[in-house]
Amino acid sequence: MMKIKSKSLKSFNRLFLRIVVFIAISFSVFICFNISRIKFSLDTYNGCKFSKDDLNYDFLFSANIEGDWVAQQAFDDVNKYRNSNRLANYEWSNKAFKEAQKHNEEQIRSGRILHEDFSKRCENIGAWSCAENIAAVWNTSTTPGTDAVNMWINSAGHRRNLEGSYKYMGVAGKKSGKYWWFTAIFYNSGW
Repeated sequence: MMKIKSKSLKSFNRLFLRIVVFIAISFSVFICFNISRIKFSLDTYNGCKFSKDDLNYDFLFSANIEGDWVAQQAFDDVNKYRNSNRLANYEWSNKAFKEAQKHNEEQIRSGRILHEDFSKRCENIGAWSCAENIAAVWNTSTTPGTDAVNMWINSAGHRRNLEGSYKYMGVAGKKSGKYWWFTAIFYNSGW
């Protein structure tokens, strides 16, 4: 009789241990997934692997919340397009996002789409290879990020950047006057 109880206890302990391990793994995956959803704008987002610079959450509290949402929409749509063409996703770059925001302000001040100082933007983010897409979308659009990406897909030069062999991307959108202004920067860094 004693052997049976001991055998039952061992089975119970093994089952209990499996359940605890399953719950721990499930919880870790849940936490990682939810942190990565919040963290879209942090530089070099890479699943649930964070770098030392990943503790900058300033973008969540910026005055241009609507613009940040539109940037997320455009970023997601670019990666959906890349996936449909069997290309790897771009990783989000907070550095490129900030440069794109500044460039949108310049475009709004000038009232026109421009690529002036493109090489300076690339230099500011530490890129050794870099490309840029810009667009202006009517402000009546309910999906301005998607509309900007669709414009780029339908233009051979812009499409090359969407399909490029870059690792990082940052995009910003800002509504002003009749338009949503967009700048997307694609790049590789390091040597």
